[in-house]
Order: sequence, then structure tokens, then C-alpha cells
Amino acid sequence: MSFTFICPPPAALTTQVNPTCPEKLGNITRFGIVQIAGGPFVDITDEAEWDLRLAAVDNTKVVFTPLLSDVEMPSSAAIESAKDDKTSPFGEGFLLGEGSVAVTAMVKNTEGTIKDTLKALQGFIGLGVVGFDSNGTEFAIGNVAIPISNWFVSTKSPGGISEVDSFSIAFTFKPCWDKGLTLNSLTWDANTKLNA
Repeated sequence: MSFTFICPPPAALTTQVNPTCPEKLGNITRFGIVQIAGGPFVDITDEAEWDLRLAAVDNTKVVFTPLLSDVEMPSSAAIESAKDDKTSPFGEGFLLGEGSVAVTAMVKNTEGTIKDTLKALQGFIGLGVVGFDSNGTEFAIGNVAIPISNWFVSTKSPGGISEVDSFSIAFTFKPCWDKGLTLNSLTWDANTKLNA
């Protein structure tokens, strides 16, 4: 992804506010999956709206992943070229943009029928997710799910004697996916919500 910025830039640097409160997501436990075409939530923190979307039979429907283990959501990386060689002045290279983010997670000790239902989502385009953590915090872009691509569900891996059976899920966040990210403290427990 290329950078987008004002050109020519303003004479002064952009004023930055001082932090007043720490912002931290806890252990990510599950995602709510929606079709972006279903439109934004009216109030993404409202339990009643989530219940309506769980029961919906149109493109506003939401489904929850099972509880997740080993969620990996790394920071994005810079996309550079011509670094440390003779193809750029002084070998400084050119910063071209920011990469996408590959998110992975494990679903453990869960029936194969649930895996198959999640795998069927690979046939949809225009999916988005709303994330939840172990502290009852929800994250999205305002009232809109975060767009994703490349939804993938693996085959099951038998656990054997000392581990439970598992399968992995994976998807991709677009570059700069967290622009406008909002964290909401919920008055209801998304981790106990059941799919309708």
C-alpha cells in the first residue's frame, strides 16, 4: 500500500496530544464475523442489536467464532525497496508503504461440524470482524466491523494423548487497518454469547 499524505506538507508538524489514559487490549478471545454489505451497527455496544443480528437471516447476520487460543495479531511491517545497495542514494532505500497483517488463531476441542460451518465462510467476500478480549472489551472502527480478506479454516489436527484436537483460523487485515480503532467496555459478556 502506498502512503497517503498532504503534498506539499504543512509548514509545521502536526500537533500531538499527550496521553491521558492507557489503552490496552487483553487476551483476544473471539471474533464476531459480519458481511460489510450488511451495513454498520447503529450502536455496536448494544446487546439487543447483537441479538437481532445473531438471529438475522439476511446480510446483517453476525456469527461468533468459538473461543480462541493462541491468537497472533502482529504489527504491520514497512514495505521498502533498494535498501543497503547501490540502487538508491546512499543505500538509504525507499519507504513504499505498509504491509497487511496476517491474523491467526487456534480453535481447540471443538466439533468438526463447527469447523465446517466456519470453513463455509471462505465462499463469502466482503467480510469484517469485531474483536473481543478477556476483559470484556470490544474493538472495531466506530460502529463498523474491521474489513478482512483471505478467511481460512484449516483441517483438524488430532491432539493425541497430551493435547486436545484443534484447527486453525486465519485472515488478513488490510494495511493501516487500525485507523480509527475504538475500544468499548461492554456491559454484557460477548464471550458467553451463543450463535443462533
